[in-house]
Amino acid sequence: MAERSQKDLKQARKTDLSGEAFLTYLYRALVSAIFSTAGTKGESLTYAEAEEILCNNGYSTEIGTQAAGLLKKIESARYGGLIMDAGVRSDLLSETKQVVRSLLR
Repeated sequence: MAERSQKDLKQARKTDLSGEAFLTYLYRALVSAIFSTAGTKGESLTYAEAEEILCNNGYSTEIGTQAAGLLKKIESARYGGLIMDAGVRSDLLSETKQVVRSLLR
């Protein structure tokens, strides 16, 4: 799952992606990193499940809350029709990279 997370982050960096594809890669990168912390596999999580998995696997409440909040932000953008301009893409990619790196250390 850690390898998949890194692969999806790399794919999200491509500039020619549609907004939906970009958000899908970010979502999968984050979810894969979260599942990796538990040594399990999966495709999707709720915010509460993400926070619970991280807190039950030795991560602080702060990290759990941050990852769950990012998951919520990505899903809101994905299903809420947020316009994916360069600034929004950059911010989401940067935040996702930071969270994934903190989880995969």
